Amino acid sequence: MKSLFVFLVLCTCVPALVTATSSDPLLTHTTITDQYIGLTLANLEQERTVVTITNLVTEEEVYREMIKRHNGFAAQFDCAALPDGRYVITVVKGEITRRQIILKQAGTVLCSDWS
Repeated sequence: MKSLFVFLVLCTCVPALVTATSSDPLLTHTTITDQYIGLTLANLEQERTVVTITNLVTEEEVYREMIKRHNGFAAQFDCAALPDGRYVITVVKGEITRRQIILKQAGTVLCSDWS
């Protein structure tokens, strides 16, 4: 009976252990001020990370940065020179990919949530 109790206690602990280790450490944050986009990345864990900004219509890559051996990254992008349209910011770190859609229209810049 005592071993059954120990077994049941261990079984109830396993899901908590699995969910605690399955979190995604990559943190992404953007801010918009006038026509500037501020991008901050955290918890890169010294892993190679690639940031790109691509025009969704023409598929032209307008920005590319490869980050090596850093834990964080920050950049500011001037969108004033970009033509109106939709763009995607893509951050790739190992097997993790984050995307955010940017809309530039009539001098205004808007962004979606990160996916």
